[in-house]
Amino acid sequence: MSGGRRSAAWLVVLSCVAFGLALVLPLFAIHPAAGKWTPLAKLLSPETFQATTVTLPGGMVELWQGSNPIDIGLAIVLGLCSLVLPMIKLAVLWWEIWEVVPMSDRMLRFFRVVSRYAMIEVFLIALLAMWIKSMPGGNGITLQAGTWCFTASVLLSLIASRIAQAEAASDTNLSSP
Repeated sequence: MSGGRRSAAWLVVLSCVAFGLALVLPLFAIHPAAGKWTPLAKLLSPETFQATTVTLPGGMVELWQGSNPIDIGLAIVLGLCSLVLPMIKLAVLWWEIWEVVPMSDRMLRFFRVVSRYAMIEVFLIALLAMWIKSMPGGNGITLQAGTWCFTASVLLSLIASRIAQAEAASDTNLSSP
C-alpha cells in the first residue's frame, strides 16, 4: 500500500471514530430564557429553565415519536443525512482505499454524488442553532463535543476522499501506456 493510501486509511479510521463519538456525545445544549422575566421565571419554575442537551439519536427518536407529520419527515431526513449517508460515504472510502473488488465507474460516481449529501447534517445543526437563538426571550445554545466530532468526521473524510482520488488517478496514469 502506498503512503498516500495509508494516510487516507488512517484518516478514514479517525473519521469513523469521530463519527461514532458524534452519535453518542451531545450535539448542543439549549438554555431557555424568558427575556427580562428570566430571573422571576426561574424562581417560580426552575426545572423549566434547566439546560437541555440533545444527542443525534435522542433528537431523532423525539421527532419520530411526535404526532406532527413534519416532525416524522424531519426525523427521516435527519436519519438519512446524518446516519445512512455518512455510513455509505465511509464505506465507499474504505472500498476505494482497499480496492477489494474493483467498483464500476458508474457505481463509484453514484456513491460519490450521494456521499456529498452526507454533509447536510452540519448545515442542519447550524440552522437549528440559528432558529433557537432567534426565538423570543433570549434562548441560548452552546455547541457540545458531538458537533465538533461530527465536523471533524466530515472534514477528515473529505481529506481522505481527496487523497484516495488522487492516488486512484496516479495509479491510472501509471498503468496507462
